[in-house]
Amino acid sequence: GMTKEDATAKLLELKEQIGNDEAKFADAAREFSSCKSTKDGGDLGEFGPGVLWKSIDEISFQKEVGVVHGPVSSPYGEHLVLVRERTGDQ
Repeated sequence: GMTKEDATAKLLELKEQIGNDEAKFADAAREFSSCKSTKDGGDLGEFGPGVLWKSIDEISFQKEVGVVHGPVSSPYGEHLVLVRERTGDQ
């Protein structure tokens, strides 16, 4: 696999190409991600706080919606996170 530095550099490159375009984000996820969500264009669906890693939670529940955030680290590697929508009071 890639080193953390290589992965971060690649993600920064992809982030520039994607901008905040949901379709481009999905295409990049399908092409480059090793996560099992790739068949859904990287879509993790709806989830509440405490389900994923703290680093992902912080973005999902505190950062701007409709924007690609990251790179951010989890035990599984480096990620870009696009917050599509936020529902409920959390």
